[in-house]
Amino acid sequence: MKRNILCLFFVSLSVALVAGCKKEAGGSCSTEAEAACDGKTSALTCTSGKWVKTECRGPKGCAVTGNLVDCDHSLASLDDVCDHEGNFACSVDSTSLLQCKAGKFVLDEACKGTAKCKVSGSEAGCE
Repeated sequence: MKRNILCLFFVSLSVALVAGCKKEAGGSCSTEAEAACDGKTSALTCTSGKWVKTECRGPKGCAVTGNLVDCDHSLASLDDVCDHEGNFACSVDSTSLLQCKAGKFVLDEACKGTAKCKVSGSEAGCE
């Protein structure tokens, strides 16, 4: 009888350890810049020992190809987290051009008149 209880304890401990390994925003991580998709429209990146959630608002969302995690930042909202300083994105409503500065998307230019922000390949701008 003691073996069954001990076995049940180890099974419970194993389940608890595996459940504790789930990546979630704010949780601890150990490999700097490691990334993972968190559903189809967001990603998690290990930054300074914590998982940081990033929205992938572009049409490609978050995708994994081999060992590469690709988060489409061609569309973004103000204050969305970003990790490529100087990159540009269109706002989700296409009324402005945003730029990645200090880890967040900020307003670079409001598209004037009837102009809309458009993404073409790796370029974004008001047209």
